[in-house]
Amino acid sequence: MEQLLSQLRGALSGTISTSPALRSSVRRDASLFEITPDAVITPESSKDIQSLVRFVMKHKAAYPKLAITPRGAGTDMTGAAIGSSIVLDLTKLDTIHSFKGRLVHAHPGAKVYDIERMLGAHSLALGSSPTSRDVATLGGIVANNSAGERSFMYGSTQRWVSSLKVVLADGKEYTVRPMSRRELERKMAEPTYEGRLYAHLYSILNRHYDIIRNARPHTVRNASGYNLWDIWDREEGIFDLTQLFIGSQGTLGIVTDITIEAVKKPQYVGALLVRMPTLKKLDAVLKTIKEHSPLSIEGFDDITFLQGLRTYKLLRKQIGNREYAKQQIQLLPSATVLKGSAPQLILTAEIEGDTHAELLEKLERLHEALQKYKIQSDVVVDNPVNVPLRRMRQSTLALLQDKMKTQHASPFIDDMAVHPDHIAAFLPRLRRVLKKHKLPATIHGHFGDGIFHVLPLSQITSVKEQVKLEPIMRDIIKLTLEYDGSLSGEHGDGMIRGPWLPAQFNQEVYTLFRQVKELFDPLYIFNPHKKTDATWEYSMSHLREFRPHGKKR
Repeated sequence: MEQLLSQLRGALSGTISTSPALRSSVRRDASLFEITPDAVITPESSKDIQSLVRFVMKHKAAYPKLAITPRGAGTDMTGAAIGSSIVLDLTKLDTIHSFKGRLVHAHPGAKVYDIERMLGAHSLALGSSPTSRDVATLGGIVANNSAGERSFMYGSTQRWVSSLKVVLADGKEYTVRPMSRRELERKMAEPTYEGRLYAHLYSILNRHYDIIRNARPHTVRNASGYNLWDIWDREEGIFDLTQLFIGSQGTLGIVTDITIEAVKKPQYVGALLVRMPTLKKLDAVLKTIKEHSPLSIEGFDDITFLQGLRTYKLLRKQIGNREYAKQQIQLLPSATVLKGSAPQLILTAEIEGDTHAELLEKLERLHEALQKYKIQSDVVVDNPVNVPLRRMRQSTLALLQDKMKTQHASPFIDDMAVHPDHIAAFLPRLRRVLKKHKLPATIHGHFGDGIFHVLPLSQITSVKEQVKLEPIMRDIIKLTLEYDGSLSGEHGDGMIRGPWLPAQFNQEVYTLFRQVKELFDPLYIFNPHKKTDATWEYSMSHLREFRPHGKKR
């Protein structure tokens, strides 16, 4: 590999490193997996990426393993940000080019935190900003079609992307954006690589139009497979190729430039904390909350709440000792009330208002509307409780981030989605599956969208534990498909759910996914072993080695 890379060094302005320390630093993301790459390349520009793609295509036949795995901050929970050949570190390609009106134009390595800070000065925000916003990159949220706590109001990333620049398999950069029927016809008529791609993709989508449309999971959000159903709209005459690359996890090309629309930032935000001793009235409660147009409806079970309290100290460095102490005091009343009252579910419904008075009025109306269910609910104004509650939820996710330092959270059934109308029926059955396999886990999620984040709390350290993964996955798939759901609402397929795509979509639709993959990536140079070419055997052979907290390599 070193001899091969020496040929590449003169063609790039960026850095190429085979340093053991640097390679080791990118061997993991927030998933169960671990793969040490042969090299790490940090590009300085799109031209570097174009040169790299041409180089890999040229030498692929002689070096079959040669491939490129794009990587942002490494917060991916599916193994999509790790690879065995070349990891392309995009974090230095972080320029925010411009901000005009509500449109932000930036490189993929631009940090979501920096963009949010810039937008905040103009009372704007990214609608799909994820929980990992403090470290996540813009390219990462596009690659995973990410969404955040306020997805009930703002949806996922695909709703807000205006255009992308992407380096394709011919080593050239192209702009993709929504096209009218006439623009599409002109593009397909071009005797170029790009024109042929459009023509072949259109042929696939148009010939199998009804099959593809019917394959869309009956959920509010989905991050499984490729978004083929969102590209070509016959009725509207719109062909939007951005939808193919959003959520593709770097398996079809490398995104080098992003234009995304921001949303108006809420002026005043409060929340209603709803404590439910049982799930009997959950459907009715959720319906009532939705009638009041909330920003978000988050839910978590008592195990998540108590686990969050125990791990809350993980955020002390991030928020500071003073703020940490202040928020602990604010959480104490809720902790005292909730402790020992299982089984139960906690809902937080965020409400916005243009004025403080309007916010109070909206919260009181919702509070009154819920009284008929005879459940406890507390009005919270100016975020004195829902800020620490959100921090607490982040502390649970922090088990996965910061390189899994506590090493006892196992994200493999962490992201299923069903239609929100099915939550009350789905949740007890999900708990029974976990109980059947003797798998302790926290359950939280975006209940307004029907998304469940299940975080098993176990160490995958032995063959005895590892052999549980496949039967659990099979039971989860069976249950999810009974409700026409999706295995992934927002985290994507990667190495963990990619092997199960045929079960999720059936063989006919999976074959269409493979056709599109091979159209855009005929030599499989873009992030192999993820999504359509993931196999359970390969993924399980790269489970990370877990060690007790504090033990060094």
